[in-house]
This record gives sequence, structure tokens and C-alpha cells, in this order.
Amino acid sequence: MPSQPQATSTDFRISVGGFPETEYRVALFKIIEKQGLSFVGNTPNSDARDYRSIIRGGVAYVGLLGEKYGPVPEVSTLNPDRLSLIELEFNEAMKLNRPVVLFIREGETGKGSSESDPEKRKKLEALRVRVKQLKSDAGRFHVSFQGIEDFEKKAFSAIARLRGYLIKTLESSTEQEQDIAPAPSQKGSEDSSSPETESKRLEQWLGGD
Repeated sequence: MPSQPQATSTDFRISVGGFPETEYRVALFKIIEKQGLSFVGNTPNSDARDYRSIIRGGVAYVGLLGEKYGPVPEVSTLNPDRLSLIELEFNEAMKLNRPVVLFIREGETGKGSSESDPEKRKKLEALRVRVKQLKSDAGRFHVSFQGIEDFEKKAFSAIARLRGYLIKTLESSTEQEQDIAPAPSQKGSEDSSSPETESKRLEQWLGGD
């Protein structure tokens, strides 16, 4: 049986959404690190001025959609539709063609935790529909869970799956580059095997800036 590629040979940085559930954020950060990856994260207080830099700073996006629509950045000129932070992040990740993993918390309705605002509830349901239509063959998928224990188990598998996709995508881009590779570079040029270079190559392959 072939050995599994080690993600630590690259420096994949994952953009983590600014969802307010602290317990889940902490668990997710630990899982990402256990998979040999790094992360850059928004906070629940991130606004429409700075969330883009977080999404652009990673090669993939991971977020969590709960029973409530979430914080709405109050910057009218940058968020005229009054979208939640999680929806703004999701839209930016899709725009940049990033791989996306969205966790959807289920099964806690009736405990006072569901969205009570009619407008926000409508937007939340529309966003849930969009998320559930993600195509896994593009490195985009959603994972439903119930509670922190279920989240930790499923998140570990989901991040491993995401890591595998990133490694496979990087290998494909490297093979294509080798097929059209120019003569060996001069001494002192950028090391094509360094983590920084591999991460840049993957970002370009995924359609980043």
C-alpha cells in the first residue's frame, strides 16, 4: 500500500471564517494543525474592510454555518445588501475559485438558538441551499454535524479530504509545469521546491491573484 503524501512538505494556509462559535473555532484550529497545515482566520468582529485579505491569504476556505445568520458587517458602502460575514467570506472564496469546506450545524432547533429575524432567516435558508449545491469534484463540499463531538470527528475527516485535494492539485500543476519546463534556472533563483513557491504555484493554479 503506497504511503500517504505528507502535507508538511508544503505550506498550505487555510482561511478560516469568522464564525462566533468559539468552541468550534478552537477545535477547528487544532484539527488543521494536526493535519500539518497552517491557518489564517477572521474573527466574529471582522468587517467588510478586512475579511477579503483573510480569504485571499489562504489557498482554501473553511467556514461554519449555524442556526443563525451571523454577524452583519455594518459598512453600507462595502456591504449594501447587508450580508453576514460568513456569506461575504463564502462569496469571496467562490469568486477566487478557492476550494471550500462549509460545516453546517443541524439538529438544535427548538432550543432558542434558531434565527428569529425574518429577513435574516430568509437569507440563511438561501445560503444553506447554495452551500448544499457545492460540487465536491472542485474541492468544494459541505459537512452537516450535530454538536461538538460530532463536529470534531467529521472536521478531522473533512480537513484530511481537503488536504488530499490540495496535494493532488499541486502535483497536477507541477507535472504540467515539468512538461513545459524551460532550461534549468540560474543559481540564486527562487527554489521551486520551497514551501513558499509551492503554495504560490497552487494559488495560481486555483485561480488566485
